[in-house]
Amino acid sequence: MNWVNIFFILVIAITVLEGLHRGFLHSALSLGTFFLSIITAFLLGPVVSSAFKADRTIFSFLLYYTEGAEKIANFEHSRMLISDLTPAQVDAIIANSSVTEPFATLIRQNVATKAFVSSGMQTIGEYFNMTMVCVVLNILSFALVFLIARLVYGFILGAVNYTVRFPELRQYDRLTGALFGATRGVLACFLIVMLVPVAMLFIPVDKVIDYFMSSSVGMFFYNNNFFLHLIPGTV
Repeated sequence: MNWVNIFFILVIAITVLEGLHRGFLHSALSLGTFFLSIITAFLLGPVVSSAFKADRTIFSFLLYYTEGAEKIANFEHSRMLISDLTPAQVDAIIANSSVTEPFATLIRQNVATKAFVSSGMQTIGEYFNMTMVCVVLNILSFALVFLIARLVYGFILGAVNYTVRFPELRQYDRLTGALFGATRGVLACFLIVMLVPVAMLFIPVDKVIDYFMSSSVGMFFYNNNFFLHLIPGTV
């Protein structure tokens, strides 16, 4: 079996077993802090993204390594003005490029709305560059804020559990706890896969990418990743 499949199955299995062990109340509170961490990440992530974008060193580093315009198949196309391109031409340029989702969709949206005109960007190549940098910043900022929030809320939950001592629960409550644990495990898998588009940029090894693509479980979380759909293409 593909090791990527095994990894995601293990993540869910561990959270299910934890739910069985901890019971309903602890699992429900843990899932609640998980959702709260996600909300915190969506609220504060844009603030962190803006701060990173303002740092010229970080911005230049990402611009260099994302290589947005270089992913356009025809170099001459990268110099074309977006004002001269029809939607069909934009779609063709994106389709023939080597960008993956969610970058392709967000580039298309930014070109359609001329999102970077105020920054003096006019060519399709510049839109590839800026969109990919912004998306990477937004994904990494979301992940960073989520991890910090999860640690903080987890510490608070642990302190409350240590002080109050959650009651022992009956068997059916443990089964409900396992259900909450499974939900948390599935959400964790979606969050982990959020980082895959970024990893594909910084680890451009075809064998690694192909191995992930051959994972049915991994591709399920990738193709249906609603978190990625909520990531904006601008900062």
